Amino acid sequence: MNGEFVAAMEDVLDLYAEPYDPNRPVVCFDETSTQLLAEVREPLPAQP
Repeated sequence: MNGEFVAAMEDVLDLYAEPYDPNRPVVCFDETSTQLLAEVREPLPAQP
């Protein structure tokens, strides 16, 4: 680890510590590969 990495990590942690804002949601991308195998809820029918 170097100072540049630590500074970048502090920026990420500061972002996660901010209060929830529905106009600016925080999206997190995990490094873990995940495959979705089923619907969590009944899907809505398609509309034109």
